Amino acid sequence: MNFLGRLFWRNLNKQQQDYLLGQLPSIEREVFKKTFFKKSLALPAPFQRHNCIFVHVPKCAGKSLCASLFGDWDPGHRSLNWYARVFPEFHARAFKFAIVRDPLERAYSAYCYLLGTSPYEQDQAMRRMLERYDGFDDFVDAWLCPENLERQIHFVPQWRFLTDELGQIGMDFVGRYENLPGDFARICERLGLRAELAHRNKSLLKSASGGPERFKAATRKRIREVYAHDYRLLGYTPPD
Repeated sequence: MNFLGRLFWRNLNKQQQDYLLGQLPSIEREVFKKTFFKKSLALPAPFQRHNCIFVHVPKCAGKSLCASLFGDWDPGHRSLNWYARVFPEFHARAFKFAIVRDPLERAYSAYCYLLGTSPYEQDQAMRRMLERYDGFDDFVDAWLCPENLERQIHFVPQWRFLTDELGQIGMDFVGRYENLPGDFARICERLGLRAELAHRNKSLLKSASGGPERFKAATRKRIREVYAHDYRLLGYTPPD
């Protein structure tokens, strides 16, 4: 960002800054907050060391992978296309990987996390809103619609993190949360590492049990509709 842009931003008060940030889709907001004031961007050292790019899709065991592979360093929720634009030469040669998750289970995990355990200040407004709903089914019915998916990073469709500028999956390896131990072993083999899979947010891992039938039919239908492209592109079976 140029000097005039930074000067303009610094002359705004916090309310004005927060308002402008709120107009950005959540992925772009994440990048803006992390990069706006930097005159130049350096490639993260853990990525350089392992010749890799890990795209951290929210609520897909990213904290566990970062703890296991990068000593708890976390790249944040930057999209693959961001790395392609900012570090094109490294992007072209690096091993690009991510973990994805069944969209229904991911949405429920995000709901549980934001309602109960997120320590981040930027998530507290969402938490207060979630407390007004009578459970996950009520939340999905009242709030989870295409117009709102980009408002909160944890509900952004997974394909938005993983695709190139033409909308194609640009990853070298996409593992699945449902097969995390096996896919983690494949990642370690590709990186030439010997590592144990750490566990972060362990209390949320239990949300994968019980099957989609524990949610109302209307909830399953809404998830099927709003995450239709995730289901198609990632190969998950939509809930009946």
